[in-house]
Amino acid sequence: MARTEVDIANAALAKLGAGLITSFKDTATTAEAVAVRARYPFCVDFVLRIHPWNCVTQRVALAPDAQAPAFYYTQQFSIPADFLKAQDVSDDPEGQDVPFGRRPQYAFENNKILMYNVSVCYLRYTARYSDPNQLDEGCASSIAAYLAYDISKLLLQNDESQKFLYEQFAKTIDTARAENAQDKDTSAVADYYDIARRGW
Repeated sequence: MARTEVDIANAALAKLGAGLITSFKDTATTAEAVAVRARYPFCVDFVLRIHPWNCVTQRVALAPDAQAPAFYYTQQFSIPADFLKAQDVSDDPEGQDVPFGRRPQYAFENNKILMYNVSVCYLRYTARYSDPNQLDEGCASSIAAYLAYDISKLLLQNDESQKFLYEQFAKTIDTARAENAQDKDTSAVADYYDIARRGW
């Protein structure tokens, strides 16, 4: 079944017992529509940033910009337009996903990644989604749960309700994180930790 942003918003409103909406458009002037329209983008970004969701993870090899930083760092790389948060930055594609892989020194400044003596920047990052159908069920449910908590401040103005909704969000995202972790083979990571522990 296709999912829309309105579906996610209505899942949040249903948790509040509030009226549902049919659109995010400015012509919708109900309190629910105004609250959702004001807070939805911020809630989405918050939830996507606090966990490395597989469904919005992207990988890219970046070439350096023509202009170098003014001092210290020797190369800078422009981040992708849909960039939200870095998960891994490396000069070695083999180093990605390896906890003891080689990591160069880098910094994020002014939408650039600054690095030292690097010809390619391998970036794994959390991206803003272009289609809500891209989100897996756990991620979409976490967004709805956090949105419900967030807009309850505007629609309910009840401290006990807000506390309950935040607890529901915490439970929802904990479950979603566990499910998200199952979509990766972590055996190689476990091997590296075992080697480090044994001193091999």
